[in-house]
Amino acid sequence: MEEKIGIDIRQGLRNSIYDGAFAQIMSVLTSGIFLTGYALLLGANELHIGILAAIPFVAQLTQLGSSFVIEQKGRRKKICLAFANVNRYSWLFLFAVLLLRNPQQNPASIWILVGASIVSYLFGSAGGVAWLSWMADLVPQEIRGRYFAKRNMILAIVGVLVTLLAGKYLDLWKSLGSGFELSGFLSLFFIAVISGVISLHFLRKIPDLEKQHAPKEFPSFWKLVRVPFRDYNFFRFALFSTTWSFSVNLASPFFAVYMLKDLKMSYALLALVHIVNEMSSILALPLWGKLSDRFGSKPVLSLTTLAASFLPILWLSTVHRHFILIIIILQLYGGLFWSGLNLNSNNLLLKLSPKENNSIYLATFAASNGLASAIAPLLGGFLATQLKGSELNLGFTKIYHLHFVFLVSGVLRLISRVLLQKTVEPEEKPVGRMIRALGRLGTINVTKGFEPLLNYVYLVGSRISDFIEKKENLRNSEKNNRS
Repeated sequence: MEEKIGIDIRQGLRNSIYDGAFAQIMSVLTSGIFLTGYALLLGANELHIGILAAIPFVAQLTQLGSSFVIEQKGRRKKICLAFANVNRYSWLFLFAVLLLRNPQQNPASIWILVGASIVSYLFGSAGGVAWLSWMADLVPQEIRGRYFAKRNMILAIVGVLVTLLAGKYLDLWKSLGSGFELSGFLSLFFIAVISGVISLHFLRKIPDLEKQHAPKEFPSFWKLVRVPFRDYNFFRFALFSTTWSFSVNLASPFFAVYMLKDLKMSYALLALVHIVNEMSSILALPLWGKLSDRFGSKPVLSLTTLAASFLPILWLSTVHRHFILIIIILQLYGGLFWSGLNLNSNNLLLKLSPKENNSIYLATFAASNGLASAIAPLLGGFLATQLKGSELNLGFTKIYHLHFVFLVSGVLRLISRVLLQKTVEPEEKPVGRMIRALGRLGTINVTKGFEPLLNYVYLVGSRISDFIEKKENLRNSEKNNRS
């Protein structure tokens, strides 16, 4: 891969991975299960969780304004760095404010958390379109699938380690007493800020292949925004992605709430479940990267979106007493298909966005997705609040409360997939050919990176089988001794 690109670009790609790794540490510690856990500690309800989940997506609307500036002025690197600085340091403000007061005794604390999230995500999202436009020119198209698969895999490994350590760390503070759990969260936020600042160091070292200067008579903002909507193929893909994002985010913020409140899982166990998902994702990424480069992004998306549509519906089975084993299986399944979905959605977006005005294409896409993704968790939170105490007996299982939200999410995902089939990818191969290639595992070299997952599943299955067999033998031996 490296012999195809120059030394400066090669070093820039390497620095992008370093930047991403430290930014990932900050992202893990200030979002997801840890942000949800902290919000619940402050007394947040489902509606508060929905608001926190909506903030990152509402913030994506700022990309329209920043993309207009990029198209006029260029200077993507400077814009990205300026916004990234505010994004990182806003969490330092949160740390300082909450350190000087007792958050658990102040109802306003949850809104301080919301305020810090708003500032962080507004500036982070505004700089995000500059970064994506920057990377679209920096990463050669012929290696894009493999490069982003490698980068995402490294970031996922970092996320796994940070999640595991942070989960154990919080449980340690929690074991010291109820008042100490808050200190654990605040110290995690401080570590997040330090990691974010380190990521800025590597971000500054990435070269920018500057865009050409804008023409003297530059179109107005609204005229420029309309350009992507006249590209009907891009518009069809954006419409699919928008409806898909709505379907996913209707339920996604509430899986952590469900595990913490309904299933009474500890932070360490929650972190372990998350790690299983990430490990599955890490081991599957080389497979999806190679399939993307060989068959195209759309065939991979067709397969992975179908599999991901059934995931929230399968969560209804967690009412079983062996719910932990079921959740682990679901996380393996989800990590496998979501890694391919996220990678190829991004790759197809970059492929369908022309070099001219690409930042406005990327920003329009992000804004439409962001608006849908912002509305979805608010609606999901409202539904969850209204359905609290509701229960439906299906005979073979019972569904209640958040299960209804999961079920609606799965059905809407299946419906939204229809729009994907109308999108045309240049030089795409039929999805059937890709599936047949997957069936011939021995004749293609796309599964090399996936073999460790297969070996791991086999090893775990063998160990579980051996454990059960030993237990059965021990039980039979005790029965024979009694008789």
